[in-house]
Amino acid sequence: MPSPFPGMDPYLGEPAPWPSIHQRYRKSRTFPTKPTIDTAGRLVIPKEIRQAAGLTPGMPLTIRWRDGLIEIEPEPVPVKLTRKGRLLGAVPQMDVPPLLTETVEQTRRMVQRQQAPRT
Repeated sequence: MPSPFPGMDPYLGEPAPWPSIHQRYRKSRTFPTKPTIDTAGRLVIPKEIRQAAGLTPGMPLTIRWRDGLIEIEPEPVPVKLTRKGRLLGAVPQMDVPPLLTETVEQTRRMVQRQQAPRT
């Protein structure tokens, strides 16, 4: 099959990054809004996106410019590693909501879907 990009190498000489890019787009969702930035540089993230991403007021965020995209990501919760017998656990160093069984199950199912072989 001929390239859809005549005269261009769509892999830019490195095919390895492309699977992760496709994974990122497959996981993303599109919301029908067009937010704008005000003169102070503030951006209002639509409620649907905040809820889907689990963003809450006052949550520390990391903002990056990478590969032509602006990425907004919640900061990881600081933890202290503690040992109980032979087990090592991570104890959050700030107040966090309790980890619910349903949250664990949703995460487990999501990871299984991502690791399942594609047909």
